[in-house]
Amino acid sequence: MSIENIIKKIEANAEGECKILRDRASLEIKQIQEQAKNQAEKERESILKHAKEQAEKNMNKAIVSANLECRIKSLKVKQDIISICFEKAYNETLKLPSSDYLGLMELKLLKLVEIGDEKVIFGDLHRKKFNSNFINQINKKLVSKGKKGRLCISNASRPLKSGFILIKGKQEINASLEQLIKILRHKLLIKINNVLFGQQV
Repeated sequence: MSIENIIKKIEANAEGECKILRDRASLEIKQIQEQAKNQAEKERESILKHAKEQAEKNMNKAIVSANLECRIKSLKVKQDIISICFEKAYNETLKLPSSDYLGLMELKLLKLVEIGDEKVIFGDLHRKKFNSNFINQINKKLVSKGKKGRLCISNASRPLKSGFILIKGKQEINASLEQLIKILRHKLLIKINNVLFGQQV
């Protein structure tokens, strides 16, 4: 075989080998591109999914926070309204005619006196009306209930605007209007809240 034929054969073989390598490279490049595309799509889906989940979490947190804030504000408004109701009731009681006010104090005394020899300190409201005649009337009713009729007004004093303090030995019972309203509010809070708002506090 001549040198020219040998060279041509080598060139032909080289060209054939180059074509094989080129085709193989093209295939590998295509596969790499396809893999890269698939990977990019997976990562994009993962990122979108994570972003969606995070957005939902953030939205849920925002909703929970907003609902909580709304409940707190709503509860504050309800409590303010109830407080106004009781404050109005207290002020209206202070404005009662002296006869009605004394009648209320008489009922509370007859309910709280257990033995009949307790002492009582009256508040500033209508203090002059709580005289010996008032006490004698109470004592007569205590006797009719089988109790001692020796309730008396104490010489002690307390910073008391209304109502009275009943002294039983070393025990003192606060029956001021402020305390009575406070106790009444505690007892009726749920009931009043249901009437005003149709639900519990």
